[in-house]
Amino acid sequence: MFEVLEEMDVDFGEIMDQDSDEEVLSDDTGCVSDLNEHDTDHAEKFVSSPEIRALNSHTKHCMIQCYYTTGGALNVCAACMIRLADTDVVGMYLVRKHDIDYIDALDGRSCTNCGVSMYTIFPCSMCPLCTH
Repeated sequence: MFEVLEEMDVDFGEIMDQDSDEEVLSDDTGCVSDLNEHDTDHAEKFVSSPEIRALNSHTKHCMIQCYYTTGGALNVCAACMIRLADTDVVGMYLVRKHDIDYIDALDGRSCTNCGVSMYTIFPCSMCPLCTH
């Protein structure tokens, strides 16, 4: 269930030698969200009363987690990571994890800084990763 994260080698001397006048862009260019500013992903599905009553602890659901971590005890949400970006953070891993299981078996992480949940649970039929 948990994956082992490998330590990354970072050459801080090379980073410090770079021009500070250069604009620093994140490596998220080319993402689907960058292709069209008017392109939004929106899905709706009517759920009937019998379908709602059929939901129980044996219904499979998907959980998508997204958080930053050191690989240890520190796990922070995007908002807290933005606040940490101005500190002397050596580097962190960005984790996106997709789990499919029964609702009672899904266990998501919460931010160790602010306590907000860093996961969203969907019925499998509405999961953006499963239905894409």
